[in-house]
Amino acid sequence: MKKIRANSVSSPSVAVNSVSFLDGLADGRRENWRNYMTHHVYKVVELVGSSPEGITQAVEAAIEKAAASLRNLRWFEVIETRGQIENGKVRCYQVTLKVGFTLEDP
Repeated sequence: MKKIRANSVSSPSVAVNSVSFLDGLADGRRENWRNYMTHHVYKVVELVGSSPEGITQAVEAAIEKAAASLRNLRWFEVIETRGQIENGKVRCYQVTLKVGFTLEDP
């Protein structure tokens, strides 16, 4: 198995140790990777989820709500975490997310 350092690859077709990253994949995986990663345009929205139970539940609440009105959700990134304190205890967790979804062809 080849080891690939994150900073050694600037694009999917750049050679890593004189071997292309894609050349190291089996034919089926290579084609699937190309189909999945190329020609996508993403729209990014910012969401804030909250939950008294925890950070994970706050993330899941935001994504679940967004999925009710947005199609093709693909990824999320937590960009901020905060919470509310009441009487010396955590009352609620709040998480700000960037969520990406693919745009549909016209």
